[in-house]
Amino acid sequence: MRFSHVFFPVLGLSLAAVVVHQADVATLLSQIAAVGWSTFAAINALFLLYFAADVLNWQAALTMLPRTPRWFCRLWVIRMIGDAYNNVTPTASLGGEAVKVWLLKRHHGVAYRDSGAGIVIARTCTMFALVAFAVIGSALLWRRPDIDQHARLLALISLVVVSGGTTAVFLAQYFKLSTRGAQRLGATRWGRPLVRAIGVIEDLDRRFMNYYAHHRAALVFSIATAFTAWVLGACEAWLVLRALGIAARFADVWIIEGFVQSVRAASFFIPAALGAQEAAIFLLIQWLLGAGAAGIATAIVRRARELLWITLSLLVGTAYAAGPRHLAGLQLTEQEEAAPAPPRGD
Repeated sequence: MRFSHVFFPVLGLSLAAVVVHQADVATLLSQIAAVGWSTFAAINALFLLYFAADVLNWQAALTMLPRTPRWFCRLWVIRMIGDAYNNVTPTASLGGEAVKVWLLKRHHGVAYRDSGAGIVIARTCTMFALVAFAVIGSALLWRRPDIDQHARLLALISLVVVSGGTTAVFLAQYFKLSTRGAQRLGATRWGRPLVRAIGVIEDLDRRFMNYYAHHRAALVFSIATAFTAWVLGACEAWLVLRALGIAARFADVWIIEGFVQSVRAASFFIPAALGAQEAAIFLLIQWLLGAGAAGIATAIVRRARELLWITLSLLVGTAYAAGPRHLAGLQLTEQEEAAPAPPRGD
């Protein structure tokens, strides 16, 4: 077992424990109870809309598939399963992506390179939408005269990290940096055995460029649906705070959500951003609304919703022969890629 597979989950748990320790247990329990089942049902309904927007984002990136309701439902199920593994595996939020690729190939005959390129494009569009969402949140934050410089600086740092990472990923695709690096490596003595892998990298870069050059309407739609998903996440936080009796303006909730999601993206190496998300929610609600205890309650309620959907998704995964035992040691090989694919339907 790798050191990182233990260190980062323990780090997240420790950080979450520190955050929860900031609140009185009795007060915290009463606040969680105040949310009530009706509000919990409402935030789950909002999550369905959020997830639907996320699936549409992914569907727009998979240009080789028909954009039909049937395929939307198929992608919904596969994304549920894959996202659950992203949240529970210590693989820098990437373990579920291999599961999605494998499920698309096994159940619907989608080639690994097609689905892999689609996943990268969809993630890039999601990050562009997050940058836009966080920029608006940062602008709203800087207009607040009552916010101290430490909060402003922390928000700025998180925005720079997310924006820089997103820009780097996009530029690497646009200028084919992976292909250029692979070609240089292939020209060396050590790189010659990697000729097949270099061919895969070159093919993926061609797919990225084809999408950005010839599917611009799909690109805009993908970013727009991802942005809609981030806004729905802010609505979820606003609903929880309202149930807790916190009269927060939606602009304040936008600031909170933009910062929280930026922190979550920057802490991708921690499974489900455990601890980092809780700390971000606690700090921003304390700074903006002076209600740190409500921030902890909000974080716990959102984790409860997340845990519910992870559990449901893993159960669905078992029905799809994608339980943990089935996926142990999963490898995507070119031999599997060459195998005859089942018909995809329409």
